[in-house]
Amino acid sequence: MFNVIVLSFLMMMLFAGCIKDDNATVLLPLPIGDIEGVDVPAGLLDYIHINEGVNPPDIKGCYMADSVTIEYASDDYWNDEFYGLFMKFASVEGRNITKYNERQKNSAAEATLARVIGSGNNFTVYFVMDMSDDIEHWTCKTLTIISGTLQSDGIANFQYANAMLEKNDPYNKIMEVGEYHVFNNRGDIVALHEW
Repeated sequence: MFNVIVLSFLMMMLFAGCIKDDNATVLLPLPIGDIEGVDVPAGLLDYIHINEGVNPPDIKGCYMADSVTIEYASDDYWNDEFYGLFMKFASVEGRNITKYNERQKNSAAEATLARVIGSGNNFTVYFVMDMSDDIEHWTCKTLTIISGTLQSDGIANFQYANAMLEKNDPYNKIMEVGEYHVFNNRGDIVALHEW
């Protein structure tokens, strides 16, 4: 009898863990909370919109954000602006798992497992990626979150966040471990583009 009670309790806890306050069911583990054992820095989720849901759009393709500007910086660094951020999403085993590549100027990055959540045309993809820059001689690992609305010509409502997890940066060119930056594309569409 004790085993039945314990099993019933565990099933109840599992069911409760799948229900949000608005009774919308989400996949376990809960989004953004625990990816590869990484803690999300305090405050980050206050500055980037998370599109929750279990039926995200298929975001497979290559995109270019041409005028990315900083929206929030935990380290008060407000001068960050860059051009030509290329992003490539490749479907792997369905729509909820994707491979991600990124390049911009001298740097390149890759994530072999990304999680995509969302509903309708709205999505949020999050992953841990390894980045490097051979010219400025740094490498790092970041938690990256990208949110937006998929349209026929690209991504609207684009937001991009990087939180520094680890770094090897002998010339102190990139943000410190534990800090994060949130960017947008000045309200412009992040267009479909050749890789």
